[in-house]
Amino acid sequence: MNQENNSFFADLTKFTNQLIGELRHEILPTEFRMIDHVCYRVSTLERYHQMCEFLANYGPRISDAIINGRPISVYKLTNTIPLQSGFAINLIELPSPKPGRHYDEGFEHIEVVIDSNLETFMQKHSHLTFDTANQFAKINRDISSTFKTGLVKFHEQSLEDIIAAENQSTN
Repeated sequence: MNQENNSFFADLTKFTNQLIGELRHEILPTEFRMIDHVCYRVSTLERYHQMCEFLANYGPRISDAIINGRPISVYKLTNTIPLQSGFAINLIELPSPKPGRHYDEGFEHIEVVIDSNLETFMQKHSHLTFDTANQFAKINRDISSTFKTGLVKFHEQSLEDIIAAENQSTN
């Protein structure tokens, strides 16, 4: 692996582990089944295409969808990355930037699959502030909370299961 590769995956591990540590202060690790995926933001469409090429070296693109008018790709890493507390991660979400919006490049959020429904989870963790804008989404509804290191989105289903269901319905 070259310097860029080492740096990217070291940053992914550091970012995700920091968020897991922050989560553990607020939520028992047994309340979430898995760290589903991590989101990496880029600032330009050109950089999005460069990162697509980069990530393709580490696993297949399992989704290439247009969501809210822009491409979003999901890569499944060939080698799962071990994380603290016995968790691991093998999916990276790479959204292209929304037109007219600026994003700093880097890891933005992780998504976690919880063991209860969103409403029960929010009641149990009423000490946290949740963004509920996507709570009633038709596909893969979520709630989110911002921590010191970044955003955490909580889901009832994994992204890989959602992608598989969408692929099945189009076949």
